[in-house]
Amino acid sequence: MSLNVLSKQFVDLTKNVIQALPKELHTHLDGGLRASRIVELTKEFGYNDLPSFDPVELEEWFYKSAYSGNLKDYLAGFVHTTTLMQTK
Repeated sequence: MSLNVLSKQFVDLTKNVIQALPKELHTHLDGGLRASRIVELTKEFGYNDLPSFDPVELEEWFYKSAYSGNLKDYLAGFVHTTTLMQTK
């Protein structure tokens, strides 16, 4: 096989793979934690710094922080999630 044939096969495979992938391009584990799981983790690890320990209120707080238009408020949520995900 010539290099051109191999290159074409690679490009076709790449296009097929990319087209088959889910279209969610960027997701972090810490941003995917449910509020109820965050509350469970606080109990498990003795973390007491959440703005609320009620899952519904906490979910609202995360939503408001994420869409506040303020970088400081947006990043505040990650302080809690990354702390709870790091046990060592």
